[in-house]
Amino acid sequence: MPMDRETRLRLVNLRDDTGVLSLYVNADPRQEGSQPPWKNRLEQGVRRLLESVDGPTRSVLGRRLHDLELEIERLVRPGAPGVGRAMFVPLGDGEVFGVEMQTPLTDRVALAPRSHIAPMFAAWAEGSPSGIAVVDGHGMRILDSRFGVCEEISGLAFELDTAEWREMAGPVNAAGAWGNGQQSSVSQRDLFDFRIAEHLAKFLAAAHTSLEAHVAAFGWEFLVLTGEPELVDAASKSLSNALKTEVVSARHVLGQLSPAKIQEVLAPEMARARHRRDE
Repeated sequence: MPMDRETRLRLVNLRDDTGVLSLYVNADPRQEGSQPPWKNRLEQGVRRLLESVDGPTRSVLGRRLHDLELEIERLVRPGAPGVGRAMFVPLGDGEVFGVEMQTPLTDRVALAPRSHIAPMFAAWAEGSPSGIAVVDGHGMRILDSRFGVCEEISGLAFELDTAEWREMAGPVNAAGAWGNGQQSSVSQRDLFDFRIAEHLAKFLAAAHTSLEAHVAAFGWEFLVLTGEPELVDAASKSLSNALKTEVVSARHVLGQLSPAKIQEVLAPEMARARHRRDE
């Protein structure tokens, strides 16, 4: 299941009088082999746990592990989704929860009356959901970044009909500051481009409603706006002061780069934003 707010709440509230078994593996693809090392680490952790609990608990735990052999096999299988994987098993035959993310998790086996979620929340702190808005002359690309995965989810295309505009050539004839009729050095082409830039800025400013809706829908803890400074300023100036996310302004012109590359370039800004939040 995705590691969203609803999942976090369910895991926080997961309790069982007999115990909740929490299994974590870090399936680093660089370590894959016929017998992946994370599988060995998990098996060793489960074996130590069985040896450490009393007889009745050991019996219930052993039976539950036997019933979930297929689920546990999927948890450790090379090529399965996610680098960081976790499974939470109520021993009293309750619902089993599985979580996958591209952020590494600490290998761990734990048994307690409630789910052991500290490693999960540590990963959340490092890779929590963030929004990215890439602005340029084509409009705005909106991306969702969480736990090492970045996807383009929406976009706003800037389309301006200039067919009715008459592009003049040559310099503009305009009265000088003292009304002496001197010729301005600003060309008609400059004015034409200025009008386009003006419309683009208004378009990006009006996009605040879409960004605010995405923040609410995707639960972003950060919203990173990136592009040329004047376009970033235009896109951010109308955002609501009540917006429940931290807005981070970046100055990278990323254009049509892939989502993965955009996430890579912006990683330092996002890390600094999380550091400020944690401090």
